[in-house]
Amino acid sequence: MRRDAHGYFYFVDRIGDTFRWKGENVSTGEVGEALAAEAGILEANVYGVAVPGMDGRAGMAALVVNGDFRLDRLPEHLQHRLAPYARPIFLRLSPRIDVTGTFKQRKVDLVREGFDPSAIADPLYFLDPANGKYERLTPEQYDEIVAGGHVGVGEDVGGGVLVLAHQHYLPVGGKRENQHHVGAHAHEVVVQLL
Repeated sequence: MRRDAHGYFYFVDRIGDTFRWKGENVSTGEVGEALAAEAGILEANVYGVAVPGMDGRAGMAALVVNGDFRLDRLPEHLQHRLAPYARPIFLRLSPRIDVTGTFKQRKVDLVREGFDPSAIADPLYFLDPANGKYERLTPEQYDEIVAGGHVGVGEDVGGGVLVLAHQHYLPVGGKRENQHHVGAHAHEVVVQLL
């Protein structure tokens, strides 16, 4: 925590055992245990990554998996074990997880690398709020996320409901135009917060 000149206290983000996302503390250990309980996940290194325009850090997990791993089963598995804010937004499938000289998982480089698929050779996935599934992260989707068009970017509209703003491409006058919609759009996603 940090105290400012006016006496207010602030949480200071650090790389380690917790990170903050959507105003909640997320335990990397708890998320790692939930991931490790899924068939085919041999190792999980959980950390938070910065998403431009968002407060805190979005959850990301570097996973070492074997042939028993099924990405399509993971969202349901995590729904039963983790609060919505604690579920990883991004996944990175890695051949191994680096450790320190004292055998702790290295997070610093992973946090620095973030979730940019054009800068990372490992396959990357994101939890698509439109369908609740992990989808392969492309450079175009990364650009959309960084611009604020995905990943739970939205606003609290009261009553514990969060409306997610998405970037949609709709045919207008025979052309496809880039439009942002929040509200009465057919593809709006509404998430009930716990």
